[in-house]
Amino acid sequence: MAVTSFAASITSILVKAPQVVKEVNDRCAALGLPPALTLTLSPPDVDGNTDYTFEGFGLVFGFPPQVSFYVHYKKGSPQHKEIGRFLIPL
Repeated sequence: MAVTSFAASITSILVKAPQVVKEVNDRCAALGLPPALTLTLSPPDVDGNTDYTFEGFGLVFGFPPQVSFYVHYKKGSPQHKEIGRFLIPL
């Protein structure tokens, strides 16, 4: 249940930060990869592409505070590419 609540919290934060979704997908496109995230506005939701791993979620203290996370494409396979670290303002 805690994992589901955490995932729902991150999803609700990403829905409010469409620029972060665009930044992630732009970085994927620059590497010739498919989009990692799909944002729908009605109803608001964010879906992750199953070829990607989203990990290392943490809080970055500052003004404003931010949630950080890392994105990897096909982690653990020969096609693995590290997409990078991203910050979501709270």
